[in-house]
Amino acid sequence: MSKIKALIKRNSNLIMTDFKYFKSSVTIFIDTQSFVILKLIALFLFANIYCFSQQKIELINANKLKFDKTINENFKILSGEVKFKHDNVIFECDSAFLYDDENKIDAFGNVNISNIDKTNENFNIVGDIFKYSGNTKIGFIEGNVIFKDEQMTLKTDKVDYNGLNNIIHYNDWGYITDKSMQLTSKSGLYYIDTKDFFFTEKVDVKNENTQLNSDTLLYNYNSKIINIISKTKIISDSTTIYTSNGWYNSNTESAMLNYQNLIINDNKTIIADTILYNASKNEIICHSNAFLNDTASKIALAADYIYFNQKIRNGIATKKSNLISYSDADTTFIKGDTIKFSNDTISDEWTVNIEGNSKSFNTKMQSISDTIIFISNQNCVYMLGEPFIWLDSATQISCKYLQMQLNEDKNLKEIYFIGKPFIITKDTSNEYNQIKGIEMYASFLENELKYIDVYNNAESIYFVKDSIYTIGINKIEGDTITISFSNEELNSIFVKHKTTANLISPLNAKKHDLILKGFAYFPEKRPKSKFF
Repeated sequence: MSKIKALIKRNSNLIMTDFKYFKSSVTIFIDTQSFVILKLIALFLFANIYCFSQQKIELINANKLKFDKTINENFKILSGEVKFKHDNVIFECDSAFLYDDENKIDAFGNVNISNIDKTNENFNIVGDIFKYSGNTKIGFIEGNVIFKDEQMTLKTDKVDYNGLNNIIHYNDWGYITDKSMQLTSKSGLYYIDTKDFFFTEKVDVKNENTQLNSDTLLYNYNSKIINIISKTKIISDSTTIYTSNGWYNSNTESAMLNYQNLIINDNKTIIADTILYNASKNEIICHSNAFLNDTASKIALAADYIYFNQKIRNGIATKKSNLISYSDADTTFIKGDTIKFSNDTISDEWTVNIEGNSKSFNTKMQSISDTIIFISNQNCVYMLGEPFIWLDSATQISCKYLQMQLNEDKNLKEIYFIGKPFIITKDTSNEYNQIKGIEMYASFLENELKYIDVYNNAESIYFVKDSIYTIGINKIEGDTITISFSNEELNSIFVKHKTTANLISPLNAKKHDLILKGFAYFPEKRPKSKFF
């Protein structure tokens, strides 16, 4: 007697079930709901084989009838338009052996099996040889086998047939076609009444737009839903999907992927714990540990929720959302509450808005702001909402908003600060060199700060030192102040037009001589690493 054995893993939503049926054994992984359904089907299948009245096979017609008592007193040899009936199934063939006492038949030549019970699903099986037991309602048909029902056509060399539960099984390659797809597999189990198919070994599914390859699948012909329970590859137009657990609707070309998921679309890849994919709507929704990577633009996006529309090429990321730009050796990490992004289909330009509590980090510069906007092809970065940026080890710059310009290698070229920019540099004596104005322009070479120009009502406080001590406080006001840097340290200050300069002794300095109006220094807010 066949058996079902279920091993439930307490820390997993997967259940391992071992099916032994028709002398073949397979192991599958299914979700809990599917397991319950299959368990009920299997229990009904195996527990009730002998729970029915053993109706005799009825001979309807034969052109010739012979007895051979040397073999068996109840053995009959039939030929010519042979026809049997058992319950609601008709068996037809060219010739047959009938074993009356054992209630079984061996049929040969043009075998045709059909269901005449209109309350159940109609089906038809043809082949060369058929052996069947009326007591168990189990048999097999082999040789050019073709099975047909209202849903599909199956071609194979041999089919095991269970008439009690209307189940067929093949184990030597089956080729299936219906109105919308073609399928091949090494082995298959088909529940005729419920239209459930269980495929194993080298499963290949094709329709007009999609190809699917797997080792194990569950498929329902009514719903057109494929349940994925092993490593599977789906190719749809320019998109390739890999997964090991989930479902796929071949009608709507939609899918839900739950384990070992990867989507590749041109130069973009998507990974997540759970992925919802809808080809007709061009939508991809990712949940938990989602990661989108564009190797062409060298931009990656990580979050616990990502929505992406492939057609209009835009999307949104929330819940622990991070943007990673790895275009040079110094990778930039950006974090925000919400990340909105779009990708131009012609220029392949990315526009990314990082909104709400935005932070950025690389080894040369760190920042905080309300919003960061990044435009890839223009090599522009905008920061809005009173941003703070930190350069080198001790320089902080704040303003109302700023614009960064990158060079072709994505290295920092210049920054334009607008709205009361303020520079603070803490020196080795814990004193604060300061510069402020209305507008400010910073110039960089290979990501290293070289010059800062401050325009309109420029003011500065600079602590003048000898080799050890502060010897004066240089307080300057002018239209324009230019500061040069060397090895990431302040080197010189040059003032243009309408200059007022005072050198104040540290002994005579008052508080307003040490700090410019609007001074705000927040080293504790500076992002310390890529993990923020």
